[in-house]
Amino acid sequence: DVRALDQPAGYEGRERLLRNLARATGVLCLTEYGKGRLLQHCPELRERCLAVVPHGVDHGAFRPLEGAFSSHVARRYGLDRPFVLQLGSWLPHKNLELSIRAFARAAVRREGFLLAFVGGGASARYRAQLERLATAEGVTDLTRWVNDVPAADLPGLLGAASALLQPSRYEGFALPVLEAMAAGTPGVVAASSCLPEVSAGLWPQVSPDDPDAFAAGMDRVVLDTGVRERAIEDGLRHAAGYTWERSAQLTLAFFGEALARSA
Repeated sequence: DVRALDQPAGYEGRERLLRNLARATGVLCLTEYGKGRLLQHCPELRERCLAVVPHGVDHGAFRPLEGAFSSHVARRYGLDRPFVLQLGSWLPHKNLELSIRAFARAAVRREGFLLAFVGGGASARYRAQLERLATAEGVTDLTRWVNDVPAADLPGLLGAASALLQPSRYEGFALPVLEAMAAGTPGVVAASSCLPEVSAGLWPQVSPDDPDAFAAGMDRVVLDTGVRERAIEDGLRHAAGYTWERSAQLTLAFFGEALARSA
């Protein structure tokens, strides 16, 4: 994850990271996008041992679940009717504003869906900004803010969601995209950083500054039966290729190459 280099504001450890990179025998990257960005900042690393090792999905937890179970989990968090979900920390680069603006324009809003943000971590100031935006867009009554969800409940919430929203301006990997796919939930992503790579073009992808297009993508994967079924089927197949066993095997191969180079 090279956001510390691409977006250094607020990263006190940026210089330490650069020093560590300068003396590293090898570097593991999460995505081809991240590897490319790293080489833009540190082209000398082309001579080192570089590898792309993506995260895996816990397929024992993230899988299509019985609808009644997922609905029960969702209701415990006040999600008692159909909803679309943004999962992750509430930080500015996560671009929650796009989800709010797009939801306000989407047909799913008019159909009575809820917009759920599951995560936390926003400063009081940023949370207030988001709440003012929801009020201005007329969706306060349909927006749910859910903090501190235990990891054990995330598969149920993803399974109950009608769509995952991933509008981030920057992601190091965006594991929730693959977890949603593994759970049989489609979604829409911003065409930014590694999101097109991780989602493999299987979900609608639009500019992180275009709420109308994001709303249209949301409506397609929720309301268009054909689009939805294809996105679910393709997502299940794509996510199946990401396992922690594969990540471990690739990491072991990386360490072997790095050790051989340093011998």
